[in-house]
Amino acid sequence: MSGSSAATNGEVSGDTALRRQLDNGGTTRPRATALDALHVAHRWFQAGRRIDIQAIAAELGVSRVTLHRWVGTRDQLLVEVLWLNADRSIDRTADAVRADRPARSWTAEILSRWAADVVRHPGIRHLQETEAELLARLLTQDASTF
Repeated sequence: MSGSSAATNGEVSGDTALRRQLDNGGTTRPRATALDALHVAHRWFQAGRRIDIQAIAAELGVSRVTLHRWVGTRDQLLVEVLWLNADRSIDRTADAVRADRPARSWTAEILSRWAADVVRHPGIRHLQETEAELLARLLTQDASTF
């Protein structure tokens, strides 16, 4: 049997993602997902870059409408990025504190170090400098999931 798909003698044939990638020499890029959008937004946040829906859509090769369907509004995406960042930061901080300190002082030390990291974080600093009102609203409103 050759490398091409053929439906002969009961063999299954079809256009699959794998077949398309093989036919293109492996250069076909897999489709982006909502999680890819979150990861791009988080990477940009880590670098202190503004989260821009149109630019993220362009980087992922999807339309702005598709990205909005995946992540909701820019505010909703920012909240998810803030949560992702907080989870990862607290986990890293907790691991470092457990390695450095006796068990009885973990909570206070974790919160103290985490707060210091938040203040220094490039993404938070960027939001404070350019969109302070938005940041305050996302962090404090009852309507916010953060």
